[in-house]
Amino acid sequence: GNGKTFIAKAIAQELNAAFFSVSPSDIKDKYVGGTEKNMQELFKQARSKERAVIFFDETDALLKKGTSHSSINATQQFLMLADGLTNLPNDNFLLLLGATNKPWNIDPAVLRPGRFSERICVGLPDKNARIAILNNLLSELPTQEIDTTKIAKKIQDFSGADIALIVKKSAQFAIDNNSDFILQQYFDSVIADSKPSVKQEDVDKLVQWGNVK
Repeated sequence: GNGKTFIAKAIAQELNAAFFSVSPSDIKDKYVGGTEKNMQELFKQARSKERAVIFFDETDALLKKGTSHSSINATQQFLMLADGLTNLPNDNFLLLLGATNKPWNIDPAVLRPGRFSERICVGLPDKNARIAILNNLLSELPTQEIDTTKIAKKIQDFSGADIALIVKKSAQFAIDNNSDFILQQYFDSVIADSKPSVKQEDVDKLVQWGNVK
């Protein structure tokens, strides 16, 4: 919930590239040959563009370690197609991006140079980022005497998605209390009853994995 998909879209926009976003359900198929065909079609469409970015969401679920039929087929087909990117026509380029909350479950072959060879850990938002997220989410909502800096201090370990949920619940709190505005006290009540969805031990594990080449 920290904006990995948003970052991928931003990269594609900066490159002025066609953006292909896929999830495991878009690729995996229960019928024989279906998974391979879907992967081939994805790369075919991307290769037809002068500039393209393929973004795999939940990469660990699509290209994971294991022995299941669909996982093996998806991984083998991906490896073959990724290795063929050196033969792109003319000056075309194709960038592969993947997002995951469990990178250690990805098949090691997928992470070798030439495939997903760079690791970037998107951590929890710092204080300034939390304030910016709050200000953005509240910009079009009716508020009164809201101190986003004070709120940001109370939600230190919350992800972007957690913060969005807190804002949503605070807005609902205002509706339930027949208030025309979202008040600071509504945020205080919601935060007191909320817990971050990401554990610090999970963040530490991601950072440690990212630092190991």
